[in-house]
Amino acid sequence: MYPNFWTYRNLSGQNLSYLKSLKDSADITLSCGRTIHLSHSIGLIFHTPRLDAFHSGDYARKMESAPFSFDEGMRDMQNAAETYAHEITEYTGDICLYGHNHLQFLGKIGNKILCNPGSCGQPLEYDTRAPYAILSDESGEVNIELHRVECDIDKTTAVLREFSEIPQLRIWQKLWTALLKTGSDIAMSRFWQHAREVGGNKFPMEDDVWRKVIATYQFDPAWGV
Repeated sequence: MYPNFWTYRNLSGQNLSYLKSLKDSADITLSCGRTIHLSHSIGLIFHTPRLDAFHSGDYARKMESAPFSFDEGMRDMQNAAETYAHEITEYTGDICLYGHNHLQFLGKIGNKILCNPGSCGQPLEYDTRAPYAILSDESGEVNIELHRVECDIDKTTAVLREFSEIPQLRIWQKLWTALLKTGSDIAMSRFWQHAREVGGNKFPMEDDVWRKVIATYQFDPAWGV
């Protein structure tokens, strides 16, 4: 994708080497003795086929067809996690802290805690406020609280529109703006569905196919792009 390519080209050799040296996961021991396992994706915890409840695109499609509350979304993710309880209980760490899907979540399977603090820059639970989590281990007890805070969406999207170093980035600017304005993955989910239809579900696609995908994709006026 153009944003990834631009970032790669603009990273210094020192920064690129540092990023390549980082591990896929890490373990931290808290003062109370309990451990946190850090990984980018829930997929590194569940060695299983994709869990729909933990996928932002599926979350968006379900929300569009039959709206549900944040608590109901959390419940569905909890139920999905319980399906693979045998894998989770064998996983390293008392607390599994992850991200990737941009869906804030806090649940418990057996003696394991699963937590996604949420994405401050791109929340996808149909709530445009920036999500975060606070973890404390005072008095030997681990406590995790989920929070959200108002943020200036218009200011952020204005910066996106003003960035002009990559002419081909315009489609991604509009997609990210739609995600920020709606607090959902529906615009991106429909874009990839459109790309699969135009490209015959063949990846990677040739440049001329990508150009056709971009030229024919329709943004919903309700997304505020």
